[in-house]
Amino acid sequence: MWNTENRKTLKNALGRIPEGFILDLDGCVYLENEPTKGAMELIEYLRAKGKKIVFLTNNSSMRTSTILKNLSFMGIETHEDEIITPIACAGEFIHSHCGASRVFHLGPPETIPYIEEWGHRFTERPGDECEVVLLSCDTTITYEKLDHAVNFLQQGAALVVTNADPIRPGRNGEIRLETGAFLAALTSCVPAKPLLIGKPSTYLFQKALKKLDLPKEAVIMIGDTPSTDIAGGKATGIRTVLINSGSHREALESAQPDFVFPDLQALLEDMISDGV
Repeated sequence: MWNTENRKTLKNALGRIPEGFILDLDGCVYLENEPTKGAMELIEYLRAKGKKIVFLTNNSSMRTSTILKNLSFMGIETHEDEIITPIACAGEFIHSHCGASRVFHLGPPETIPYIEEWGHRFTERPGDECEVVLLSCDTTITYEKLDHAVNFLQQGAALVVTNADPIRPGRNGEIRLETGAFLAALTSCVPAKPLLIGKPSTYLFQKALKKLDLPKEAVIMIGDTPSTDIAGGKATGIRTVLINSGSHREALESAQPDFVFPDLQALLEDMISDGV
């Protein structure tokens, strides 16, 4: 818990009270389009205290503008510049790793403008030139698409993946398939090493730090998934808070978050009591 003793430890480690907060969305701030317990109150508290906020999500099925509208519908006010998603960064990521490329895309149409704005072109037919297979959360995936992707990879195309989460939390303990489930299908067929955009890669965390314009020592990552939120934060050198909602079963001992709370309400109450 973030009690007085832990807060002193945090201050000793950071040399200051945290000034910036990176918050995961799915399963942390909201669950199936409903705010989680304490989410709205925590965000309002941080803004009232003048803290900087960035929302960092592995969601690879929605444009940033759609996430913004969903948050607004839930009563959480923000703006697009505070939201970082792997699909919004996909075009830039491919360009930095592979240059302007011919891309075979397995994912939602929402991704396309982010790819085209960096000068990439799309390929769809076997036999066409393909330099990159881009995999995101494709809810219309078919045998034919997977077959094309496997053959492009076999011919030497790079595999770029927005996120490797196999599932995401749904209502009442249900789970939803995510990009990692399709990634497992591809890599079971060809020995492709994926280039990962989303968490736990440090790529998006570095973008978050740049947006916050703060050193990593002054920032806290808050999320509910040990293997992405906590692992990525720690790899970037950021202090981490795990919201242990129970939607993931990884052992806390292996994740080793700096702090653990059952929900955002409990985190908020501890912050208020400590004057953070």
